[in-house]
Amino acid sequence: MASDVPALFAASLVIDQRKAAEAHLEALAGQKGFLPHLLQIVLDRSQPMQVRQAACLYFKNQIKQRWDDVSVVLERLKFSDQMCLSPQEETPIPTQDKATIRENLVASMVNLSDPSDKLVRTQVGETVAAVARTDFPDSWPDLVSRLVSTLSPTDYTINLSVLQTAHNVFAPWKSEIRSDRLYSTINLALSHFVDPYFALFRATASHVISLDTVDASALALLGDSMDILFSLYYDLTAQDLPPAFEDAHDEFFGNEKEEGWLLKFLRWDPPSLRSDVSSLDIVFGLFLIVCSAIRLFPYRPDANPNYNIGDMRTVYPTVQ
Repeated sequence: MASDVPALFAASLVIDQRKAAEAHLEALAGQKGFLPHLLQIVLDRSQPMQVRQAACLYFKNQIKQRWDDVSVVLERLKFSDQMCLSPQEETPIPTQDKATIRENLVASMVNLSDPSDKLVRTQVGETVAAVARTDFPDSWPDLVSRLVSTLSPTDYTINLSVLQTAHNVFAPWKSEIRSDRLYSTINLALSHFVDPYFALFRATASHVISLDTVDASALALLGDSMDILFSLYYDLTAQDLPPAFEDAHDEFFGNEKEEGWLLKFLRWDPPSLRSDVSSLDIVFGLFLIVCSAIRLFPYRPDANPNYNIGDMRTVYPTVQ
């Protein structure tokens, strides 16, 4: 199987060979060890990039279709228009394969830190989030600690991948119905995530705010990282205001003596970047996500109204 699989993915990209290759892959997909083997193909830089990308997309789709146990899928069918199990749902992933995948997913994403691996790295990050929706925290309690352990003080290619994956994991919580289980899950994530998050936020924000001139690729990495750091702020405060974020309120929203990070980024418009369209996109993107984070607070039942009145009087003239 090991030598045939890359050739099958290569064949799946050729129109007149696609159907036969896909049928062969479908026959192999239910075999024990197949999905962990796919992950190794994704990581293998000796394989053509098209093969790695095809394998990664197939891997992600198999995870999404087959990760849940049959009993879970049957329960979900009661509330959907689907009449029966799909062939993929009838053959869930073996327990040992699940354990192997969980053990290797985060490290695999970090190993794909080369800029040329961006597409497959993104797919692996989405796979982490797909598994987390089912398995975190019960079957994957160390997910968040694994993510934060890979953060780097200097390598923002890695940081951007980790932050985007964390955002993919945390973002669905914003729209979930409040429950003790949800709050317990959020608190577990915060216990591992909040300190590294604040440390990286402060370091990145200070660096970006102080920028005068910088090459386009470095600015893109820093700007994208800052964008997701603000998105994570929104993710982690949408359901409730955790004590760590309440304690850091002045740092983000400011006070009578000093502007907070949110207002600093609303006003961030370095003259040296105005002539570059891609740089302006980054500046405007940060502006929009900061507005989203700020907009959340006036409607919070648990927020301090005195803070919000003062904050909005400062923020709204800037937005307008």
